Amino acid sequence: MPQERRGDSLSDQTYHALRGALLGGQLSPGARVNIERLARELHVSTSPVRNALLRLQREGFVVATPNRGFTTTWLIDQDSVLNVYSYRQIVEPAAAALAARRSPSTHSRELLALCERALDHRPSSSRLRVEPLHRNRSFHETLAAASGNPLLLRSLSEALASIHVSPVCVERSAWEESWAEHRVIAEAIHESDPEAAAMAMRTHLQNGLDRIKFCADKAPDGAE
Repeated sequence: MPQERRGDSLSDQTYHALRGALLGGQLSPGARVNIERLARELHVSTSPVRNALLRLQREGFVVATPNRGFTTTWLIDQDSVLNVYSYRQIVEPAAAALAARRSPSTHSRELLALCERALDHRPSSSRLRVEPLHRNRSFHETLAAASGNPLLLRSLSEALASIHVSPVCVERSAWEESWAEHRVIAEAIHESDPEAAAMAMRTHLQNGLDRIKFCADKAPDGAE
């Protein structure tokens, strides 16, 4: 059964369940969607699944092909990634500065804890399939929440969703570098230093953009 969200209809709950599966990598990019199987797994009829897929189609997570049904997408090309990062480079340093002005807070402590957990549980493979990495997205959304601006959180969440299902590969060392940068940001926020937080975020986003590698024609190594 889809996880219940207060006030949501069954279609909404199914949508959130499928979107979460896409962002979490349970539904692999480029895979054909089996509506009947999803309905069984979610303990719903096929109608809310179809409604959810139509909604996800409008958002670009799936495409509909005549006589084939729905297929999950790689979603994003290189130009789109650059556009998203351009947006993030404007918004996230400001969010980090806002968060630092409201720090120390529960959010700032959570950011530090996310960094510790991520660095204590390094991936075992030499290459990562960036499915979307829950830990990374959680860090950036927690930071946006720490800014105290719900509109900023909503818009950033949508931007992150759009790039977290792209076929990107990163080296393990790059993943570790990214989380070391996260920790610098988190420490600046916890220490109530807006300028340092904004600067650390700008550096992190530029480094992140430099780390991105595109897998244009096939899934990354190790993909199913």
